[in-house]
Amino acid sequence: DGKINPLDFIQIKLIIVGKEKELTVVDSADKIKTVKKPIKRIVTYNTNALETMRSIKVEKDRIVGVSIYAVQDKIFFPEFSDSPAISGWPTLDCEKILELNPEVVIIYGTFFEGMYEDAEEKLKPAGITVIGLDLCRPTTEVEEVKKLGYIFDKRNEADEFIDFYHGIMDTIKEEVEDIVEDERPRVYFEAYKKYHSSGNVRGGYHDYIKMAGGHNIFSDIQGIEFPDVDAEEVIERDPEIIVKLPWAGGYDVDDVIELKSIRDEIMDRPELKEVSAVKKGKVYVICSEITGTASHVVSIAYMAKWFHLDLFEDLDPQAIHQEYLTRFQGLDYDLDKHGVFVYPEPS
Repeated sequence: DGKINPLDFIQIKLIIVGKEKELTVVDSADKIKTVKKPIKRIVTYNTNALETMRSIKVEKDRIVGVSIYAVQDKIFFPEFSDSPAISGWPTLDCEKILELNPEVVIIYGTFFEGMYEDAEEKLKPAGITVIGLDLCRPTTEVEEVKKLGYIFDKRNEADEFIDFYHGIMDTIKEEVEDIVEDERPRVYFEAYKKYHSSGNVRGGYHDYIKMAGGHNIFSDIQGIEFPDVDAEEVIERDPEIIVKLPWAGGYDVDDVIELKSIRDEIMDRPELKEVSAVKKGKVYVICSEITGTASHVVSIAYMAKWFHLDLFEDLDPQAIHQEYLTRFQGLDYDLDKHGVFVYPEPS
């Protein structure tokens, strides 16, 4: 509230020594939430939050319900395949959540605004605290991981993950931050369907492109995360690189044929035949399972290598991805044998 009193100092001290029994945080929806600790029963509809909770070693027996998407994903979330499943479209299944009697429910903070309001209205009377966290936006990732660390008494584990995250992001930043806008490669980002691009929204794919050292050709479109654009506009802005984000590839795919066919479709579009990216073959496809998720650091590493191969000869996105899966997700998954996430590989 902008005012400081002795009680604030007492709370700060208790947080530092780990003995605070009540914690107040501002979530990603800019709402003030207070939780009593330790939290023993958690439901999370946000799979990015579940993934990050695993990164900071939140115990599985504290998680009493998860998104139906996590239950169905037996490769990435095998330990939750038998967990109570929470559906959430278009509104959260609050009746199921009430049956599970959690203390805290974690949902998205800046997505699905109606879901947040509906969940608060139905769950707050039962004494359940709804916390909105995204854990997929690079502009807020570190702050949100720290909050999870405080909420679940996993500060050291959160710091360990943040050190890993910073180690990669800072390496990329040091190489690209001094590249002026006019000298950055012009990038056309196409999400899911044809000519569905990325506007200038904080934490969206515009920031992925910028952090990787590129220039989003539709950065002048403000406040719209996925604007529909005309082919003529793409041609006029003449991107040097095209990055396509489809619903394809992932942990359950071992063949590049689908990603290759998606790239071939772009390369074969007659209207784009004179665009620089197509003429030079700089058209790349990246799987949604490493973009717009808690593992977005991997996709930014791939983009940085595509955009500036000369600057990132020693950067190995697949090695970063493997370390993330093994060290932080605890998964026995070998990327040399399974999974397809990009096409073509940077080279």
